[in-house]
Amino acid sequence: LDLAIGYEEDDKEAELLKQKHGTANDIESNPGPPVENLAFMDKFVSMDEDRQRGSCRMLIQNIISLHEALKGEITLDLYNKKNLRLLNDIYFLYIMSENYEKKIRVKAEDLALHWLDKLDEFEEKERNTRKRNVEGDKGKAEAS
Repeated sequence: LDLAIGYEEDDKEAELLKQKHGTANDIESNPGPPVENLAFMDKFVSMDEDRQRGSCRMLIQNIISLHEALKGEITLDLYNKKNLRLLNDIYFLYIMSENYEKKIRVKAEDLALHWLDKLDEFEEKERNTRKRNVEGDKGKAEAS
């Protein structure tokens, strides 16, 4: 079962609408900023299977929108373990298990890997800061 059938046509249609009307006003072709994309995904994982089936196109649009936001529109507070788990769930439980087209699988995987890389980067900075603080305190104690 390929739930992403017709995605390419929908994508082209959304682009035509954006060009024709300047900006898209409907939620499907303009799902909103990253915080709204993640909120939809969180809502999606809690839906029953029938509602999920009916919301697949919205899930795809939110994945695409969030992926486009990787260019710098994501605020630092969104990089947390809860959102990483959510993106992993979306990727492994829905995107991979439901045989979405490769383009969507790649974008969903990119998102999860990007979040993991950012969290690793933040943890590394935190470890380095703690290490410098400990070394600074040790140097002060030795100087006394």
